[in-house]
Amino acid sequence: MRLLAVLAACSLAGGCATIESGIGGAETTAAEVLIPPSQENALGLQVKNDLEQNQHVKYLADPAVNLYVTNVANKVIAFGRQARPEVTWQVRVIDDPNTVNAFATPGGYLYVYSGLLLAADNEAELAGVMAHETGHVVARHAARNLVTAYGLQAVTSLALGKNPNL
Repeated sequence: MRLLAVLAACSLAGGCATIESGIGGAETTAAEVLIPPSQENALGLQVKNDLEQNQHVKYLADPAVNLYVTNVANKVIAFGRQARPEVTWQVRVIDDPNTVNAFATPGGYLYVYSGLLLAADNEAELAGVMAHETGHVVARHAARNLVTAYGLQAVTSLALGKNPNL
């Protein structure tokens, strides 16, 4: 399971250009069949734990900023909940004013860097970024990327509990 979490995290690092560049329906169908939502949720939790324990990510402690980000995100996540009710959505602000970015992991974990908050001119810009990240979770991009990167046969072997020697 740790291997899958690392692979999922790596697949997210590839960026949106890879995701949007024409990945076909076979990967989407395979991801839906072979990687159930419960496994996506477990992968997201594993990535979260890795960020906190091994990467020593520091979250922003300001309750007013966290409430602001959560309120903005929840407006967008409401649409994600309709499409993916099995996902437990969580939003965290990473305390890094030098990084203007956000990312999502499987299972509905959305992360926003404090640098993005400083760079955003208004609530709409933040909401746009949160909508983009929510879209990754709704479209199951991490699961699709696993299928694309490691092939249908390897992901099938993993789903069946076999070691595909990745």
